[in-house]
Amino acid sequence: MIPSSTIRTASPCLVLLAATSLLLAACTSAPQAAPSPTPLFSSKDDAFAAAEATYRAYNDAGNDRRNGDLSAKPQRFLRGEALEAELAAEDYLRSKGLQLVGDVSVTDFIGLDADVKPARTLLTALVCLDVSRARLVSVEGTDVTSTERPPVLAQTVQMSADVGDLLIDHEEEAAADQCSEQ
Repeated sequence: MIPSSTIRTASPCLVLLAATSLLLAACTSAPQAAPSPTPLFSSKDDAFAAAEATYRAYNDAGNDRRNGDLSAKPQRFLRGEALEAELAAEDYLRSKGLQLVGDVSVTDFIGLDADVKPARTLLTALVCLDVSRARLVSVEGTDVTSTERPPVLAQTVQMSADVGDLLIDHEEEAAADQCSEQ
């Protein structure tokens, strides 16, 4: 049996402990609302500048790869249809005993449309590529580049960013005269 003096001494301690707990609970802040997501880019111009930098880095990585740098990874800038098309093109060239050699230069990057939202940024651009120093070569070393190929090609490029870097989702050939008109 607990002596009554212990109960009388313990009771004020328990009351004090309970009161302190209530006071501390009242002092804690209420849970804060999650901040609203902010767009990755503050404007369309910022999104186009980042997209151009991404495309130029992709092109540079492709040039590095063609020039023997096996650590260059141009495919890291691609996803979806663009990645599938790149892999299919590599397979096709390999199966035909062909390879692309030389450099390709981005001569112009023209932003066409951008949708900058907190959850996702989507954009479309026209990219002009100087391919005059690039050649299609057979395994025998014969240049099989078409004599009909213009020195500048145009690509319509679609890119997107969800939570990080912009990636190229889709590329398709555009009319080359769009580049000469710029």
